[in-house]
Amino acid sequence: RSCAGGMLAQGSGSRGQLFKPIKRLISYDWPMARPVNADAAATRQRILTAALALFAQRGSSASVRTIAGEAGVSVAMVHHYFGSKDSLYDACVEEMYAELSALQERLLPALMTAKTIETLLPLAVREGFRFACEHRLAVRLLNRQVIEAGTLSADRRMRFQAPFLEVVSAALPLLDRSPAQVRLSIQS
Repeated sequence: RSCAGGMLAQGSGSRGQLFKPIKRLISYDWPMARPVNADAAATRQRILTAALALFAQRGSSASVRTIAGEAGVSVAMVHHYFGSKDSLYDACVEEMYAELSALQERLLPALMTAKTIETLLPLAVREGFRFACEHRLAVRLLNRQVIEAGTLSADRRMRFQAPFLEVVSAALPLLDRSPAQVRLSIQS
């Protein structure tokens, strides 16, 4: 039963008053406020970082509960920022490709300044190796994605790999091959 003053409780007094109003202990007059130190961008990034590490390690079998635990947030918070596990995985893959696109920027100076293929190849290999060491999780997630799917998605190949291969093949006039032949060699 309820009453305008709150819930009713059985009274222990006179027979005429069986129930008396109880004041509510919890007030719902104010909406819940965000914590003072809440930072939405930092929380989203923590979730993304934890998910990237776990997806790189376990593949798509990493659970949202485990990701939330690693990020120090609730499962509901993961769903708030990303909607679903698939959307979170896609966000990790996009983040990985954005990270890997920095390799192009690091390789271009070496590709443009090399005078011979003998100087170019060691520079490119060293830069590629350094980059892979610094971005292990991104490289690992890329490898895992290719292993699980068997290939890169056509959309991502056109958005990320094709432009990179175009730039690299155009920057390699030292090979005495057409850009298409160089691109085929690199891609293979």
